[in-house]
Amino acid sequence: RGLGDVYKRQAYNNKNEAKTQRIFDDDVTLDKQYKELSKAILRELKRDEDHLEDLAHLLFVTRHLERIGDHAKNIAEATIYMCSGEMNRFDSLEDNQDV
Repeated sequence: RGLGDVYKRQAYNNKNEAKTQRIFDDDVTLDKQYKELSKAILRELKRDEDHLEDLAHLLFVTRHLERIGDHAKNIAEATIYMCSGEMNRFDSLEDNQDV
C-alpha cells in the first residue's frame, strides 16, 4: 500500500470521504516508520563516521518521504471538506494516536 496508489486518488477524484480514513491510517504508519528509521540512522551515524554523508542523505530522504505522507493527509482533509464542510478531522484523530 503506497501513498500514490489508485485507491487514494479515488478518494479525492470521486469525492469519497470514507476512503480518506485509509490515508490517515497510512500516514500514522508512515510517521511511526519514519521515527524508527530515523533513530536507527542516527545510531548508525554515531557508530560509522566513514559513511556520514550517505547516512545524512538517507536521513533527508526518510524525512521527505514522511512529508509526502503529510501532504497526502492534507489532500484527504481537503476531500472531507469538499464533501462535508468539516475541517481538520485528522488533526483531532492524530491527537489520540501514539505516534
